[in-house]
Amino acid sequence: MSEKRPSLPAYVRLPDGLRFAGAAKITSDSRLTFLPKQALSPIPPEGLPVHLTVAGLGDDEEDQATVSASIDRVDAREMILAPDAELPEQLGAALAPNGAGLPPLPVRGNVLDLVFEEGLDIAEKNLKHFTITLGDHLFDLSTSSRHGGSERHEHYDALNTLKRRSEGFQQRFAKSLRASLETLEKDNRGQSYADLETASARNLDLVDLDEMDQKLAIEKTISAQVERHRVALECLTIRTARVAELEPRDTRTP
Repeated sequence: MSEKRPSLPAYVRLPDGLRFAGAAKITSDSRLTFLPKQALSPIPPEGLPVHLTVAGLGDDEEDQATVSASIDRVDAREMILAPDAELPEQLGAALAPNGAGLPPLPVRGNVLDLVFEEGLDIAEKNLKHFTITLGDHLFDLSTSSRHGGSERHEHYDALNTLKRRSEGFQQRFAKSLRASLETLEKDNRGQSYADLETASARNLDLVDLDEMDQKLAIEKTISAQVERHRVALECLTIRTARVAELEPRDTRTP
């Protein structure tokens, strides 16, 4: 017979002030879970920092506790939360009276190292998959009858270049990403007038129009993706700042 876990009235508050009412409980697999009274709409993104307030901890209806957490998984009917710290003793005892509460949190100093290593591993695997997919696409273009002979040669040359340099490119990318993770605080010094004054025409790299168009196209693509994932990126920055005990506005992420 499965153990019935208690649930208590609670609400979740999002960073923009929006609140969802419902109940909080610790599930049989030791997860802090929020069950909304009504289906969540809009559904907040995973990783978003939130505050969970739980009431009914004692005889006094006003007896409540608030914990900071982030959304681990979410759908319209359930929100799995990852607390930023150990639950207050009274809250833990109320949600898990038999003592089977949440597992202990990892040591804060090791959290970022674990996240970074896992993230780097995922990034390297995805980059390798991307270069393989790009190579397949270039091969298709180099053998397609829809393109002229000169275009097919260009695609074939690009494919050979990718084959020769892909491994070195992946290694440089991983090295650069690791270096960017060494410092999480922004450099707020900015560029001084003296720095601008030292720049002269002989130091400029003049490019032709075709190269400029290519660079603008790449920047446009990057800007579009940043805007598409803006909320998720901001959530990542806030979560990183909390774990690193920094101010979010002074925190940088790669």
